[in-house]
Amino acid sequence: MIRPNHLALALPLALSLAACSGGNPNPDTPATDATATFQPTVPAGTPVFVNRLGQWIPASVVRQTGPTNVLIHYENMPAEWDEDVPFDRVRSRPAPAAPDFKVGEAVLVNVQNRTVLAEVQQANGAAIRVHFSGWPAEAVQDVTAAQIQRPFQGATAFGPGSPVLADLGGPTPYPAKVLAVVAADKWLVRIDNAGPQYDQVVDAMHLRPFEAPPAVTAPPAVTSAPTAAPHASGTPDAGKPPTKASATPAAPPAPAGPAPLKAGDAVLVLARGVYQPGKIVGPGAAAGSFKVRVDGAAADEEATAANVARLQEPQKNKYGAGQLVFVEWHGLFLAAKVMKDQGSGNYSVRLEGKGAESDEIIPARRLRPR
Repeated sequence: MIRPNHLALALPLALSLAACSGGNPNPDTPATDATATFQPTVPAGTPVFVNRLGQWIPASVVRQTGPTNVLIHYENMPAEWDEDVPFDRVRSRPAPAAPDFKVGEAVLVNVQNRTVLAEVQQANGAAIRVHFSGWPAEAVQDVTAAQIQRPFQGATAFGPGSPVLADLGGPTPYPAKVLAVVAADKWLVRIDNAGPQYDQVVDAMHLRPFEAPPAVTAPPAVTSAPTAAPHASGTPDAGKPPTKASATPAAPPAPAGPAPLKAGDAVLVLARGVYQPGKIVGPGAAAGSFKVRVDGAAADEEATAANVARLQEPQKNKYGAGQLVFVEWHGLFLAAKVMKDQGSGNYSVRLEGKGAESDEIIPARRLRPR
């Protein structure tokens, strides 16, 4: 995997927060002088990116805590994840434009590296409250305008509500319906008979129209016993049974959607941009949530279904281009997509949310289907 220092080098130069802090970060300056003259000048609420385990995560400044440190709050994370970080882990982030979303409008929301369909409930100031479609009424969250996009309105092969077959890397494609159009060649789909936690964005390579099996006309019902065919000699041919009407062939069953998660299932739990292996202990206190035990943790924790993914066994057949996967990295897992089969059991993959500079060749043993 790409190491954090490589990721940092691939990004633009940092905005020097130290220049606006009023303090002198020179290590030769005595600490007493720096703290004596320190006056916080980085405003609370300043949007930033923070380097965490090699990934640049959106956050905002809670307050400046020293000449070269700020307390930051990660977006869409509880306050207990707030962290005091030095400036060398912080990069500038443009403030989001003023939102113009309307109450009741259907939108696409990026939450924890997933695209989710939602409806706007409130749009006051920088925070926008949305309800996630298909989830219970209490499944609401405040998000920023930078996390929201409107569905694509141009020409596309499948409109909302279109029945489709989605190739998600399993043995057979899944019947699904299009929830929203993300781009001209990308669609958010919901698998038939599966909950919203399995909604996925699928590209044109892995989606095709759903074709219902051809209708078979049943033969007319037999109202009386068939008459035996006359024999050539004029006597009934008792040696041959009467012809029976053939039964109507049954339509092939559609593949079932993924089984619901339950206690004891091995899962990956999303936290701070990476997935940690664990197990489901039971249902959570909130609707649609789970109580999970992360491997190596001393206590259980609550996780929403959107932040929990089934940990599948390594795939036996080959991965296809565009297939969503998890990449194992020192016991953690990162969301990625297969870009190309490199042969000899190796694949070129791209980390989710990253550009082509993050592509890396990974052996199949470190991949899991997603």
